[in-house]
Amino acid sequence: MLILISLALVALIIALSIFINLRTVAAVKALSGDASEFFSLVDRPESDDFQQAVFDTDKFAQDYDFKPHQLLHFSLPKVTLEVATWHDKKNARSLILFFHNGKKEFDIISHFSDRTRLSTTNQADSHFLPLGDKRHIQNFTHLNLAHLMGEHLASEEYLKQRHDLAVGLDAEEAFNHIIEEFTQHMAEIQSKGFWQLRGAYWYLWRRNLRANTSVKTLHKLS
Repeated sequence: MLILISLALVALIIALSIFINLRTVAAVKALSGDASEFFSLVDRPESDDFQQAVFDTDKFAQDYDFKPHQLLHFSLPKVTLEVATWHDKKNARSLILFFHNGKKEFDIISHFSDRTRLSTTNQADSHFLPLGDKRHIQNFTHLNLAHLMGEHLASEEYLKQRHDLAVGLDAEEAFNHIIEEFTQHMAEIQSKGFWQLRGAYWYLWRRNLRANTSVKTLHKLS
């Protein structure tokens, strides 16, 4: 009986790994190519819930000198996200709100002059796929926007020991950098050896090991 249970568990693990790997391959290929094609500008929030989310976020944004930039649709293979962006030119920071089915997710980004980028988010899957050397991500899935900003500013100070902020970077250029990086990221994933077989490891191990951990701590662990 014990042998049968063990074999069943092994079969389940193998099946789960195959499923995750297949989903990862499909997602990466679907998001490959020019990332700008996934975004489209909109004039105004199309739902009352998103309009309220933008209003609430804008009140926070004003306290940190962010200025409204643009409203977008981010069209993924099976879902479209409503997106709002803000930018702080003086401090080279961007703020992005992703909204879908009543859920708000945020990404606070600092832009450095050498194209290094710091991202602080509450998105659970932000550590799913490996990143390039110049992109630093930390996610805190249970923090509100104000506490995310606190974590972000602390890590920004840490990175400023080695990198200079891209002070004066305007909103359009900052967003173009983000789009270019997204495009490059998908290409880099597919350049890794046996990447089609690594999705399960990335999702089950990498994604969870790095969650809710500051950039400084991640650097110490690597």
